Amino acid sequence: MKVVNFIHETDWKNLPQEVRSQARRCLLDTLGAAISGRQTVLSQIIHDFAASNFGGSDAQLWLDGRNVSPPGAALANGITIDALGIAEYHGPRSPNRSVELESMIWYCSDLSDTSELVRLLAEPA
Repeated sequence: MKVVNFIHETDWKNLPQEVRSQARRCLLDTLGAAISGRQTVLSQIIHDFAASNFGGSDAQLWLDGRNVSPPGAALANGITIDALGIAEYHGPRSPNRSVELESMIWYCSDLSDTSELVRLLAEPA
């Protein structure tokens, strides 16, 4: 099966419980890193840069609310997630590549509407 087909045909309810539990942990890790990282000067700079240079309305800067293009959101949100270097850290020999992937996957996510995130996180294990 091609990756793109897998992505389009996969349903959350059909994933094994272990996979869903790990996905929840990864989501919490990413959100915690984003919330913490958003307090940094680096995040303020990259959000202002993205808002000034990546015009558009198809994506949103997390924890900011300004609309930008998807590449602008991926850039600012990804750098914010990694601003403190704490997202899924597994030691100095294990570089974190999930930040870039998660940012690409979620670049259009609107964290001002948290109902879907709350539902996902609150689902029984």
